[in-house]
Amino acid sequence: MGFVLTGHYWSNIYMISHPLTVVRSSGTIISATLSLGYDVHHSRVKALLIAAAQDAGLSEPFVLIDELGNHAITYRVSGLLTEIKSMLTARSALNRAILDALHGDGIEIVSPTFMNQRPLAGDARILPASLNAAPRVESAAPEEIVFDKAKQAEQQEKLKIDLQNAIRKLESEAETAEGDAQQRIAELIERKRNELLELERLETETNEGEHEIAGQGTQASKETPELPRQQA
Repeated sequence: MGFVLTGHYWSNIYMISHPLTVVRSSGTIISATLSLGYDVHHSRVKALLIAAAQDAGLSEPFVLIDELGNHAITYRVSGLLTEIKSMLTARSALNRAILDALHGDGIEIVSPTFMNQRPLAGDARILPASLNAAPRVESAAPEEIVFDKAKQAEQQEKLKIDLQNAIRKLESEAETAEGDAQQRIAELIERKRNELLELERLETETNEGEHEIAGQGTQASKETPELPRQQA
């Protein structure tokens, strides 16, 4: 006994095998990571990183603390890039804005393997200055942005399936139509095929841009390994 795979079945397979990797023309998330010492208060860092992401042209920026290392705190700042044509330079723009923001505020950026040795009294503690009066910086929730991207991907895939079903239905009607009716159906089929091709083209361009960005990041990490430094 056989069974028929419906459009919804194929849609589910697609979503499972491509989780959040298909980014539509609505935008994509650009991120950067960096390490800062424990002597800098995280609220101060968050405010500067949010401002840097905004200066780099990203919307709905947010900051996460990825790791509390032995010598440094690892932060990740992310934001939504809505202009996908600038995907190849967006990460560089974000890195440049981070350097300007932190160095401009007197904050030193170090490698996680950086060792800073200073003579200290026996009872000295390394703590950031208090920021009790600092205003709270509001940022977008990462879960909300990721959920929106998943919803957009699902809607995009549903639109493709609807177009494919409509084309098949029109092709079936064209087999029995005659004269002007057959011509109108042929024009509708052509129009919907063009819409489907446009959706697939945008999807391909976006995926290729993401792969190229990922490749650049991997190559950069191989070419510029971080080396430990010591400071007397």
